[in-house]
Formats: sequence, C-alpha cells, structure tokens
Amino acid sequence: MTICVLCNKDFQDIGRNPDPVSLFGECCKTCDETKVVPARVLEHHYKTKYGQITGRICITNLIHMGIKPQRTIELISKAEKIKNADLENERNYYGSFVCKS
Repeated sequence: MTICVLCNKDFQDIGRNPDPVSLFGECCKTCDETKVVPARVLEHHYKTKYGQITGRICITNLIHMGIKPQRTIELISKAEKIKNADLENERNYYGSFVCKS
C-alpha cells in the first residue's frame, strides 16, 4: 500500500507523478485525473504564453501560494527592473569591467 501525497489516502495502483501539484511522492489515479492533469494543461498554457521558466513559476505560484499568473508576471518584471538597477549601480561603482551574468 502507498499513501497519496495529495489526498493522504491509501491506494494499491501504480503511483503517479504528482508534478506540478507536488514535487515529491506519488499520487493516486483519482488525484492524477482530477488535480495533476488539469494543472499540467494549465502549466502548458502558461509556458506557451509566457515562456518555459516564467510559465513554470506561474503554475507553481498558483498551486502552492495562490498567486495568479498576472501577479507573478508583475513580480518578475519588478525583479527584472531591480536586477537592471543593480547592474547600473555596479557599473557606476566599479566601472565598465563588471561581469555580466
């Protein structure tokens, strides 16, 4: 017997991969069909719309933190602006020999 990482019920079938709903363990067939597959379809949509990395972040935030994709995009763009500001500050302080990532 195995315990489903999503519903905590015992199951005897072959365990399924619960990603992106859970990053560890195995889930039962019911949770796979009702939770995991819809999440994967939504993840595919986000990856198509926003790109591989941002799409993955969107689905992860939506599932685990309840943050909507639009808010995730806002946060990522703010982080990108901060990163650019940091690079500019480094250039001003260190000069033109700053390493680029």
